[in-house]
Amino acid sequence: YAVRFVDCNQNLSSVSNIAESRNIWLNGWTYFNATNSPLPSNKITSMIRDSRGRLWLGTYNGLACKDGEEWQTYQTSNSAIPYDLITSVAEGPDGVIWVGTPHGLGRFDGTEWLSFTKANSDIPKEEISRVAVALDGSVWLGYAQYGAVSFDQKNWTVYNPANSPLKGNTVYALSRDSRGVIWIGTNSGVNRVEAGNWAAFDPTN
Repeated sequence: YAVRFVDCNQNLSSVSNIAESRNIWLNGWTYFNATNSPLPSNKITSMIRDSRGRLWLGTYNGLACKDGEEWQTYQTSNSAIPYDLITSVAEGPDGVIWVGTPHGLGRFDGTEWLSFTKANSDIPKEEISRVAVALDGSVWLGYAQYGAVSFDQKNWTVYNPANSPLKGNTVYALSRDSRGVIWIGTNSGVNRVEAGNWAAFDPTN
C-alpha cells in the first residue's frame, strides 16, 4: 500500500515523495509538524520507510526517524551528518541509511555517521540532489547539471551524456526497483542500469 501526501498550499507540509507502507490509516490523517512533534522542519524534501518499518524524513533542518511512537533527529549539532538540509534519503541492502545534502553524502549504520565531502574523500561534487543504493551496495548520486555518480565504497565514477548513455545532465529522480534495477530520471529521458548494462528511453523509442 502507499500513503500519498498532497501539498494543499495551506497547513500541509510540502512532501515530494510517496512513502510506502504496509499499513493504512483508517481513521483519517495524523498531522505532524515542527510544533507538535520532534520533526525538525515543516519543509520535507524526501522520505522512505526502511526494511525495519521505520519512517525516515529528510527536511530543510535535519533528518528525522520515526520508529513507532519514538522519534530521533539527526542534525549537525548532535551528529556527524554532513549538513542539515537533506535532499534525499535511501536505504542500502544492508540496512545502512544514506543521505544526500548540498554539502556531501552521509552514511549511517545505526550507530555511527560517516560523511563524504571534498575535504575527506574523492567525491567529485558535493551538491547532491538524489540518492539510490543498488543491491550490490553501490551508491548512486544524482545532480542538477552534473549527471550521475556511482560509488562502490571505493571508487567514484561520473556519468554524463558525453561519456555514457545517460540521457541528460539534470537528474530529477533515482530509484532501485524490486529487482534491483537502478532507474534514473533526467531532463531528457529515462535510463535503466541493470548489472552494468544501460538502456535509454525517451519519446522517440
